[in-house]
Amino acid sequence: MPPFGPTSGSQDLAVPRSSPPVQPKVEDPMVVVAGSLAIDLACDLQSSRSASPTTGPALGTSNPAVIRQGVGGVGRNLAMALHFLNVPTRLCSRVGRDIAGSVALDMMQKEGLDSLGVRVSDNESQTAKYVAVNDENKDLVMAVADMHILEEEPWTEVANPDRVDMLKHWADCRPQWLVVDANWSPETLRTWMKAGRALGARVALEPVSVAKSQSLFANLSRIQQDDLHCFPDNALDIASPNALELAAMHEAAANAGCFEREEWFHVVNSFALSNTGSRQRLEQLTSKDLVDQGIPQQSVKLLPFIPCIVTTLGEKGVLLTQLLHASDERLRSQTAAPYLLSRPLDEDGDTGGIYMRLFPPSEKVPRESVVSTNGAGDTWLGILIAALAVSPAARIEDVIDLAQKGSVMTLKSTQAVSEQIRDLRNAIWGDQRVFH
Repeated sequence: MPPFGPTSGSQDLAVPRSSPPVQPKVEDPMVVVAGSLAIDLACDLQSSRSASPTTGPALGTSNPAVIRQGVGGVGRNLAMALHFLNVPTRLCSRVGRDIAGSVALDMMQKEGLDSLGVRVSDNESQTAKYVAVNDENKDLVMAVADMHILEEEPWTEVANPDRVDMLKHWADCRPQWLVVDANWSPETLRTWMKAGRALGARVALEPVSVAKSQSLFANLSRIQQDDLHCFPDNALDIASPNALELAAMHEAAANAGCFEREEWFHVVNSFALSNTGSRQRLEQLTSKDLVDQGIPQQSVKLLPFIPCIVTTLGEKGVLLTQLLHASDERLRSQTAAPYLLSRPLDEDGDTGGIYMRLFPPSEKVPRESVVSTNGAGDTWLGILIAALAVSPAARIEDVIDLAQKGSVMTLKSTQAVSEQIRDLRNAIWGDQRVFH
């Protein structure tokens, strides 16, 4: 995306109140994205001329780098990917009444994004900011994020609010999908999920980071456990963590006592998995290395709460772990049989079995071709949801390769979401559709 000039410390100055910009006419959104809209800084480290090449920063001193500035945020990136694919999308987010917020809204206007769901804070909250430090191979070394504006509860100034109703009103439409990023507070995150269900939408989660991925299971009181039921009454349909985020989600669920709940045992027992035979089967479906890391095991344990987990593994590809309903025809398909980890014990129940499949990367990307890893995961999930929104009956395994191709386009781009993914529109909407 085009960079904008430095604010020279003026970003904390109040922006004068003015009439809101005239909104372009927008179609009814097929997808609502509830998440962050932020100012992004990407810092690509460079070797000092006097030092030997290094792939990490020197601590305790300044480091030479190329610094790029733009508008991003997980929610905005997801919305941008959907927008590039011609999927009508609304972003629900918050910005501060500051120069950064004004710049973010202006950029959305120029990009043609629906900003009807972006609210300007009435208090002194600042627009979200994200700073990524990448090594010389463009791999993320560390990042810092100030997302406090989303962590503030949106209903604190309202007495006895109907929280679900407030978020339904915020979305102001009936989408097919609601995609929530985990930058919200735990309570707001789960309320967004309930609002999505109340709107008749399917719900997807972008875990964002190791720290934020734990929000789904954080601060769960006995009363709030009703916000997070198990299959088939699950509040969440899909989550797309990376391996580190998956481990953090698993740990958070364990710490919250979620694996001790009776309804969780009821679903897990229906899998009919043995401790001895299961490991061998998991290695056949994935790899010994992934099983040693516990990745497929963690996915299976989380399935009662999240029936479809798509774990991105970088150079190792993507692991799909899905809890099938008893009526799913894949349970009786010879094509799907090699990927079935379990089948139902009780033919009268809702639980049908587990579909697990490891997808290799769509393309081996040489390190010298990687421009930035920031935004690749957002692009990936945006394409996945776009395909499922356009073709509700599509199977997720038929869309994964397409999403990986788009993610590679962003890896090779300076943009948070590569505009090149427009080339995938015909694969989603047209005669070249890769799924039905």
